[in-house]
Amino acid sequence: MTTALSILSRRRPKAAVHQQVVLNILGGSQMRIAVRDLGHETVPVGGRNIPARHCKITGDFERDLWLDARSALARVQFAGKDGSFSVDELK
Repeated sequence: MTTALSILSRRRPKAAVHQQVVLNILGGSQMRIAVRDLGHETVPVGGRNIPARHCKITGDFERDLWLDARSALARVQFAGKDGSFSVDELK
């Protein structure tokens, strides 16, 4: 089963943790992924530290995701093509 998924959506990030194939919402192509649960961490979000579950997506694209206590997406980190890192914190 393929799932259309925006990792920036607060409503469906938990679904990504159980997927092996997702739909690229920009081009419509299927992307193979693997998701590892890296355990619980405390991360900065919105100017405060919160407990969160860290998940790493690898495969056709790579992202680190942190889900809050409600399994809502709280933070995303990924590397750019130039080696820089981008971090998005959702409030």
